[in-house]
Amino acid sequence: PGTGTTASTGPAGASGQTGGSGQTGGSGSAPPPLGYRWLSVPAASSGTPAGFEIAIPDSWRVTRQGLAWYLDPPAGSAYIEVSLIPFSYAKPVRQAQYLQATAISKDEYPGYQLVAISPVSYRNSAAASWRFNWRQRSLGHVADLDLLFSLDTTAGRQDYALSVSAPALGFPAARAVFEQVLHTFKRLT
Repeated sequence: PGTGTTASTGPAGASGQTGGSGQTGGSGSAPPPLGYRWLSVPAASSGTPAGFEIAIPDSWRVTRQGLAWYLDPPAGSAYIEVSLIPFSYAKPVRQAQYLQATAISKDEYPGYQLVAISPVSYRNSAAASWRFNWRQRSLGHVADLDLLFSLDTTAGRQDYALSVSAPALGFPAARAVFEQVLHTFKRLT
């Protein structure tokens, strides 16, 4: 979700770097929340106009697939994705609508049910919230929430898609971690 290319099944389907896909330690002077560590991905390491820094649970694993970072717990099927893939459309709501149309045309989410695509504000920027549900054969009912936004930098516009996906019963716990990610998100140049 949110990547603008193909939907991934999350970390289990990610092929790419593991572990060393970001730096830990944080660029700021504030410590991360208790039980969390900093994940820092500077622009130079991603080859994009900007990177990001977020707090993630100490026990969660990080994998990278191209310009997408997947965060997943040691057990369960939840994951959080942070994507730096450029949008096809400048307006976040239009991008969310495009991603939805693409996913439907490719049947990427069997049993897809739209909850809402809504304009929201994040970090004083226009953003889009895309919520939907679908059915995965091995997991049953899955809930997804994506937040799409763009931030201007001296090197140009950087698009971000942050999403959380989890089986319905595990979604509240995954969403609590996602809220912490959103709260601690910082653009890195």
